[in-house]
Amino acid sequence: RHVAACAKHYVGDGGTHDGINENNTIISRTGLLRIHMAPYYDAVYKGVSTVM
Repeated sequence: RHVAACAKHYVGDGGTHDGINENNTIISRTGLLRIHMAPYYDAVYKGVSTVM
């Protein structure tokens, strides 16, 4: 009951070239919103407390 959920990682972090950690994600605004933002909208709607 007293646990804070955390979404991870920042939007677009999983879209880096060849899955390399800590790199740039090159994507259109439409792609970013459609592909990467969808899980964040859902997490916020369901009450996630933080984003790592």
